Parts: sequence; structure tokens; C-alpha cells
Amino acid sequence: TKKSFEKAVFVVIDALRYDFAEWLELSEENGNFPLFYRNKLPVINEMLNNSTNGSSYLFKFEADPPTVTMQKRLKGLTTGGLPTFIDFRYNFHSPEIVADNWVEKLVKNRKNIVFLGDDTWTNLFRRKFKRSFPFPSFNTRDLHTVDNGILENLKTEFGKNDWDIMILHFLGVDHVGHTFGPNSKEMSEKLIQMNEALKQIFELTKGSDSIVFVLGDHGMTNEGNHGGSSISETEAALFIHSNNFDQNRNKNP
Repeated sequence: TKKSFEKAVFVVIDALRYDFAEWLELSEENGNFPLFYRNKLPVINEMLNNSTNGSSYLFKFEADPPTVTMQKRLKGLTTGGLPTFIDFRYNFHSPEIVADNWVEKLVKNRKNIVFLGDDTWTNLFRRKFKRSFPFPSFNTRDLHTVDNGILENLKTEFGKNDWDIMILHFLGVDHVGHTFGPNSKEMSEKLIQMNEALKQIFELTKGSDSIVFVLGDHGMTNEGNHGGSSISETEAALFIHSNNFDQNRNKNP
């Protein structure tokens, strides 16, 4: 089967709740002074409304509880399996994933994967990446180490032509939620940083035959927590962009 895209970029913004990504037009009904987390990712709205940038889609999807990062959004997203609360114990000591998963399938098909971000991935998928830049993830008071580490290496890694899939896992939004809550100036600052990161990713993929996935692995409560089954914890954002959706849609009829 002929592949649809030359490269894929898989961007996890941990705890990217749907309303963090959704654009809200200001009005008296919606409030002329939006919450700190509102409208801080304008690049998504710009991509959705500018056809010259290619094709873009924003979806709301529901994360199955329990909504913890290792158990659901890494194990669940890569295996397609449903989570169980028994798996919650592994959130503190992540064993290697041995179930059927797309990371291993890509490697078996001789695809090169580069990873940058939350070090949980390198525990779950050992010896699967051509190169990896893991950063410590467990200290929820650390708002910037993981994200800054990704950004410091991003342009250099994009400039290399020896990879097929790049996985980026930003963690600061989740940690800001735990530490300050979503409706805080710290969340506003972190989402603005993520907006700049996404702008850089879209610019680096501009003109290339690639597809970019941007998603949250779960949401968060108004107190910044997650792990349960409330709507705010399970509703996350999924944004997909490609310069060549229309052309590539016809590659594999």
C-alpha cells in the first residue's frame, strides 16, 4: 500500500482540554473578558480559517477514564486498548508496553521515530526510537523543563532527514493545572508558549508532504486535577493539519 504522507508529527500537549483549543468569539453572552485559558491558541483558529495553509480539522474526543497520563493516553493511545483502574498503579512505575501497538509496528516496518519530551515514553517503548530526548516528568511543580527541552532541540531535529515520525510530548500545561489551576495567569503564559511552539511546527512542516496531529491526552477539572470521569477531565482536543490533504486523499482509493 502506498503511503499517504512522507512524514508524520504526533504532538501531545498533556491535558489539552477541548476548550483550551476552541476559539470563543467575544460577546456579552460569552463574556467580553474571557477566562485566562481562553483564546490563547490562536494559531489553531488561524489554520482552520485559512485555506491557503492547507486543510485543518479540530475535533472533540472523549478520553476513557481513568484519565491518567501513562495508563490512558500513552498506553491507550498507542495500543487502542481500553484502560482499567488496575492499571493506575503503573502510573508511578511504568513498565514497558508489550501489547500490540503502533510504535512497534512502525519500527517493524523500518520507520524511524524521533522522540522528544515526557520521559514516560522511553520507559514504555525501550529501544524503539532512532533518537530520543527524554526529560524528567514526575515533578508537577516543574513547569518548563520538558517543554523547554523540546523547543531547544526542535529545529535541529526537524532539519534532519533521517526520520519518518516525530513524537513530541509537552507537559507544562498539565503541570500548570496541577500547580495553579487552569484559570490562572500561569496557564495563560504556558498556552501562549504552546501557541508559539505550534506556529514553529507548522512553519517547519510548511510545503512538506507531512501530517501533524496535535492532541491532549485528557482534560482537567477547574481545580487542575484529572484521573476521574467528569466531562472536564475526559474532553480533550484533537487538531489535524496537512498541506496536502486533498492531494493525498486520492492516493489510496
